[in-house]
Amino acid sequence: MAKLRKILIALLLLCSSIFSARVAFADTVDITVSNTSLSTNAINGGTSTEFSFDFAVPNSAKSGDTTVISLPDELNFQRNQTFNVYASDGTTVVATAVIDTTTKTLTLTYTDYVDTHDDVTGHLSMNVVVDRTVVTEATTVPATVTINGTTTITISSGGINYTVSTGDSDDIDFWKYGVSYSDDEVMYLINVNTSAATVSNVVISDTINSTGLEYVDGSFEIFEGTWYKNAQNYWALGGSTNVTSNYNIELSADNTSFSINLGTISKGYMIRYRVKANYTLINGEQLSNSATYYSENTALNNADNTFTYQGASGTASGYNYSLTVQKVNEAGEALAGAEFTVTRESTGQVVGTITTGSDGTATISGLLKDNYIITETKAPTGYAIADPVTAEADNSTVTVTDKKATVEVTGTKTWDDNNDQDGKRPDSITVNLLANGTVVDTKTVTADDNWTYAFSDLDQYDADGNEIAYTVSEEMVDGYTTVVDGYNITNTHASETTEVSGTKTWDDNDDQDGKRPDSITVNLLANGTVVDTKTVTADDNWSYSFTDLPKYDNGNEITYTVTEDTVADYTTTYDGYNITNSYTPGETSITVTKVWDDNNDQDGIRPDAIQVQLYANGEKSGDVITLTVADNWTYTWTGLAEKANKKTITYTVEEVSAVDGYTATVGEVENGNVTITNTHTPTTPETPSSDEPTTPSQSNKKSDKEQDKNIIAALLPSTGSRSGLGLTILGLVLVIALLAGLVYHKVKKA
Repeated sequence: MAKLRKILIALLLLCSSIFSARVAFADTVDITVSNTSLSTNAINGGTSTEFSFDFAVPNSAKSGDTTVISLPDELNFQRNQTFNVYASDGTTVVATAVIDTTTKTLTLTYTDYVDTHDDVTGHLSMNVVVDRTVVTEATTVPATVTINGTTTITISSGGINYTVSTGDSDDIDFWKYGVSYSDDEVMYLINVNTSAATVSNVVISDTINSTGLEYVDGSFEIFEGTWYKNAQNYWALGGSTNVTSNYNIELSADNTSFSINLGTISKGYMIRYRVKANYTLINGEQLSNSATYYSENTALNNADNTFTYQGASGTASGYNYSLTVQKVNEAGEALAGAEFTVTRESTGQVVGTITTGSDGTATISGLLKDNYIITETKAPTGYAIADPVTAEADNSTVTVTDKKATVEVTGTKTWDDNNDQDGKRPDSITVNLLANGTVVDTKTVTADDNWTYAFSDLDQYDADGNEIAYTVSEEMVDGYTTVVDGYNITNTHASETTEVSGTKTWDDNDDQDGKRPDSITVNLLANGTVVDTKTVTADDNWSYSFTDLPKYDNGNEITYTVTEDTVADYTTTYDGYNITNSYTPGETSITVTKVWDDNNDQDGIRPDAIQVQLYANGEKSGDVITLTVADNWTYTWTGLAEKANKKTITYTVEEVSAVDGYTATVGEVENGNVTITNTHTPTTPETPSSDEPTTPSQSNKKSDKEQDKNIIAALLPSTGSRSGLGLTILGLVLVIALLAGLVYHKVKKA
């Protein structure tokens, strides 16, 4: 029995320890609140105000303990949110905070920081709105919070003066606004055409004005519907349809502006999208965004929006902080006249410039509680500009120390002696440094230093604040003249020089075949070794020269020659420094043949010769050629160039002599042949081929008398003819002769 009792006691102790551990883990911690503030005591509609306060955590708090902060029924948090609460160093997390708008609570859960630190403090700020489901008319709402459901903390004794919003103006037709979406994101809404007017060629453009922001990919939505006033007198889009797929959203390359062409509209539209920051937004930070409403490329309206990022946070918020710069020298003495730019580190935005006064300080205010880069742009006289420093704007002072301004004098010795051609260069030289004309230092310079030198850490200003003028000089070098250019020194020794020049000649019939390159490369050889090259082109008139060449090397005259890099399809010959490239271009021939279409010269009017002319690309080529029967009316031009200016030549032939009674037709040149046909239609009937006349049929025969009458009628002039008496007599003579012939013929037949 005693043994059993011991076992039961052990189990009870174990359960007790487990239960105690659980209770300890679930403890709630009451915090002490101080320095409460209210950003504004008057709000309306859905606008918000900010509660902020400092708090102290009791030393008894452990990791996992919680504190619940709740709002009165009339208020609520702006949105659900989770964030970290930091210690005074701004980096160490004291607790995590979770806002629940359903329960209207903010719950702090402490980290193990409270296990290792005493007197832990922090800061909270939260944006709250009036719960319009509870408060429906103008009233004063208590500005309080409750800690763990028991302790009520008054943020502002006067409470919050709430007025019911009058809603939107009836006349507004284009506007935009932003709302907090999530950490570091804002949702914007652009509202268009509440009047439902018909507007042509509508384009909506939008630009993010604040640095460090860009559009969220895939967040763009376009809705079409009918605008109406809701119960709170706000414009709302009724019967809306998502028409995003009907439109193209044109984004800029840097993702900070867009435009949408809506075309001709007669309904209402709402464009919704999100913007995100590429850094952590600070509560109370202002973001700028602008939109423009265009019709037919004319701006109808603009909508600018400055959105104040709001949400609970564990750090201080708003543009309520300053930063002071203290400028001193290395002795700790204040320096006036130092100029600085102040740049927000997270965005790269320059927020201001400051200049130190007689006490050596300069202050910039209206900053967010963030890190800023302090960059000195102008140092006080006699001092060097300090390196940039980074400081947090928390109403603190940062000290920037300037050092005395120093300079360095550096230079190079250049030898202009054709690489010591004559062997006169010394092993070293001496350079003097002068300050305002007085020698204050010297340097021995050698080839081991690459003939360079430097005088470092020199005072830029004298004791009176005047800038010191530094110059250099050189001890005389025999056989050389010296020129000082700034801090660089050139020593010149004149050596005897020569020149190689030549001309490129092209033997290729003026590049008929287009083989000639645009350039050639000429190599200069000194004693058989390539020492230089030249690219030679038509722009140089195919000539080249190598000038200022040393005539001697170690006292021996140099033999210069030239070569040319191979040119495809050409052969190269040299005549001294002149180069000829030869290429034989292609040739062709043209044969012309004269054809007579005149029934074998029936009328005997064919000429003994004709003249033809050859044309190349429409221009005369060579002399006029005479064709005769002795040449079989043909001629061949040979040795003709195939191309000119890299293009195939078009050859044609024309007959240049006029042949009476003929029409000339010139055929196309085919395979180097062309035919010219001269056509003549004979005027005399052909003689029958048979020796005996064909006996006409009886029905077609005419009597000899009828034939005689016809012949006589043909020979006699018609009545009314203007031929005159002479023709009449001639006609009678012919008639008599004809009659006599007929009589003779009949007698002979008989």
